[in-house]
Amino acid sequence: MAGAACAALGLAAPGAAASGAIGPPSGGAQVSEGGVSAPGVPVVTRVICKSGCLGLSQATPGAVIKVKGEFLDYVTEVVFRGASGPLPAGLTYRSPTLVRAIVPAGALSSRPYVIDSRGHRSNRAPRLLRIRAAPPASSGVFPVGGPHTYGDGFGVQRNGHTHQGQDILAACGTPLVSVMNATVQYTGFQASGAGNYIVLDNDGTLDDFVYMHLATPPPVRAGAHLAAGQQVGTVGQTGDASGCHLHFEYWQGDWYGGGHPIDPLPYLKAWDPSY
Repeated sequence: MAGAACAALGLAAPGAAASGAIGPPSGGAQVSEGGVSAPGVPVVTRVICKSGCLGLSQATPGAVIKVKGEFLDYVTEVVFRGASGPLPAGLTYRSPTLVRAIVPAGALSSRPYVIDSRGHRSNRAPRLLRIRAAPPASSGVFPVGGPHTYGDGFGVQRNGHTHQGQDILAACGTPLVSVMNATVQYTGFQASGAGNYIVLDNDGTLDDFVYMHLATPPPVRAGAHLAAGQQVGTVGQTGDASGCHLHFEYWQGDWYGGGHPIDPLPYLKAWDPSY
């Protein structure tokens, strides 16, 4: 960042002396103030979404985020970018290496930073945290048409990969329905993984929904148009599955065609009549 741009943001340019002690002295090491050892300037190394998330680096307003770093003992604010300027978030927990905070309404995608009680400001988070609105409850239909519980979540470590969706546990034979008005993009069977599966292309977007481990091949074929709530199969345990459940994925963009999976849990809970 050029010195002029830094000045406009109130930051010291790289290599310049920082008036007001903005920027970590000696790389964030502890400093001595009047003979009393004081913590160094806070340093942010990572920001991830913990709950209310669409992914580790995608949050919704009201989501809980974790800020990891050093010298976070005295942090009083986690600051996001808002439409009209900096927007502080509410803290829920802090320790020397971890701060939890609530993403405020109006926060925009940004690289948050922290401020401590002495007025010291950290660096900005190394990676962008994207903020997206959670879906309204009326925007979709819950995919499982019967009693259910939630199983393994998004991002859980599996053998050689991470879990790319949410597991919804229900009795085998429970109806499965389209969550949106959609077009059937693919159907198939994968013995070593998905079992019987179906991929739906959400009308009006590039997003895809994927249903895996269906009890039998889907009753609809590629190209068929479905209304929200129309049946696409039943819960099963085909493929690499332990117990009857639906493995549900939400992809922003085409399924394995340039898109990427996001955590569907906020959407599922918004559609779930039991919440």
